[in-house]
Amino acid sequence: MNNKVVSQKTQERCGEFIHPTRGKLITFLRQQTLNVCYFFDDQTGAWLPMPLSWERHIPDIQARITEIQNTFPDWKDTKAILGLLRQCNYNTEECINVFQSINDDGVMEHSDGTSRNIVQDLLEKKLAQMAASLKTLKEENREQKNKIEQLESKVEELTADNKRLNKDLQSGREEQRRQSRVYRSSQRPQSILKPAGSLKPAVLLLREEARTIKSVHSLLQSQTMKGLKTLSTAFQELSDVVFQLSRNYGRQSREIADITALYRREALQRKLLYNEVQELRGNIRVFCRCRYDDRGDCALQFDKQEGRVMVRTAQGRKKVFEFEKTYTPDTTQEEIFQDTKPTILSCVDGYNVCIIAYGQTGAGKTYTMNGPQDNPGVNIRSMEELFKSCRQRETIRYTMRVSMVEIYNEAIFDLLVPRNEGTEKLQIQKKGKDIMIPGLTEFEVCSLEDVLMLMREGEKNRTVASTKMNTNSSRSHLLLMLRVEGYDKVSKATSHGRLTLVDLAGSERISRSEATGIRLVEAAAINKSLSALGQVFASIREGALHVPYRNSKLTHILQPCIGGDSKACMFVNVSPLMENIGETISTLEFGQNVRQVELGKATKHLTRQTE
Repeated sequence: MNNKVVSQKTQERCGEFIHPTRGKLITFLRQQTLNVCYFFDDQTGAWLPMPLSWERHIPDIQARITEIQNTFPDWKDTKAILGLLRQCNYNTEECINVFQSINDDGVMEHSDGTSRNIVQDLLEKKLAQMAASLKTLKEENREQKNKIEQLESKVEELTADNKRLNKDLQSGREEQRRQSRVYRSSQRPQSILKPAGSLKPAVLLLREEARTIKSVHSLLQSQTMKGLKTLSTAFQELSDVVFQLSRNYGRQSREIADITALYRREALQRKLLYNEVQELRGNIRVFCRCRYDDRGDCALQFDKQEGRVMVRTAQGRKKVFEFEKTYTPDTTQEEIFQDTKPTILSCVDGYNVCIIAYGQTGAGKTYTMNGPQDNPGVNIRSMEELFKSCRQRETIRYTMRVSMVEIYNEAIFDLLVPRNEGTEKLQIQKKGKDIMIPGLTEFEVCSLEDVLMLMREGEKNRTVASTKMNTNSSRSHLLLMLRVEGYDKVSKATSHGRLTLVDLAGSERISRSEATGIRLVEAAAINKSLSALGQVFASIREGALHVPYRNSKLTHILQPCIGGDSKACMFVNVSPLMENIGETISTLEFGQNVRQVELGKATKHLTRQTE
């Protein structure tokens, strides 16, 4: 009965309409949490939804509309912009991506019905602004010249006054020296001229003063001795107090050390128990890594024991994010791999495992996953450990197959086939609960050298380009997939495991990367697929009836990994620089939301041979 009610409600929310260029489109009215503007009505004493015509006058909404109109200058209909903003939950970047996705023709129509080049319009407006600025600068330059001339005249006057004052000062000094000579010559040692009898009163006065000085000296001496004795007693008492405090401090330090050690043991035990609970619930484990960047100070603070990252926003507010573990900029590649090693090695036992690297462009995702030749990342270290583990299990015969694809502009390409030979786009087919890619090249590998050779070939075929944010920016999502089959000669059982290593293209703000032309199209496709990934995680977290895996090729191909019975880990890579703090906070919030996603307990994939 409940299934019928749910089905009826689902059908009521489905619909369709005919689009002039795209034809028949299927729609679905999805219930989700959105931001809504309200205003307080004094007459009714209640909060009421704000009309569309009123909402345009809110300063924050006006700023968002202005940002969108700066991106699309010919989009003049503010009501239409505000309507799309509402649908995108007031997220300007998502609004820009959606509008660019639905603008099929690529050329916007002006109010007079004539088609014009958008770039030309922007250049003309920029030229007009520069001409106005040049005119203003010329006027300011004339004013500055007038001020300089006035100042020069004042300087000449002050220079003349200074010369006159120096001359008067020199004359005054000469007059002072002359007066001093006259005064000294007029003085005589009058005491020599006085008779001897006139000295007696002066001698008596000096004796009286000497007796007074002697008595005062004696008094000061006695007071000094008494003060020294009092000071010595106080010093001894102070020494005793300091000694007692030192003993107490030593005892308290030992107690604090014992309590700290106990706390750390308890924290470690709590972390281990928490990880076990998370594994049983099937939560995605999320790790935060901050890249090394010597161009500025690190704007993040780390608590590695608790797995926390503290960030201060540009407004000075403090935000704290918690992950499975945090890695500071000086963390080594080996430390990164050790924390995911148990999860990765479980694929030889028949589990599906997925490792994803997420973050803004230039945050170190490719370095974490691939790394340089002399300091390899997770991908190569994973393969090396898998081969080592397989060699140690003598009773099991393993077969490994590697494939490598990229998702570029919502199209799937095989990276192990040169582009000049195989440029056709691959398609996705669903087979039961699994996802298949017909025509994808798979190579059987027997050693790490075989894998490295294939990875080098795939990297050469991957699409990269230079932007203002990153000189070697990945313009596609890279997926390295390894299928592991192990036949147990004793139990006659065959395990089927799969390891998927995902290096996502970096999210980027077009205003900062200054992407144009094909780079702009790539950025829009990247941001659209990452937004779709966030929507899938949000739907799984909320337990929605419909999870939009098909909104993007990325989420569609990852459906068995993030929507099935796999073990999943994610690295959120962030920049330490204050200039990237906005993108860093966005990445940390994404990772914290993903950490709450429950995939369910992972299961082994085993088949047994029937006799």
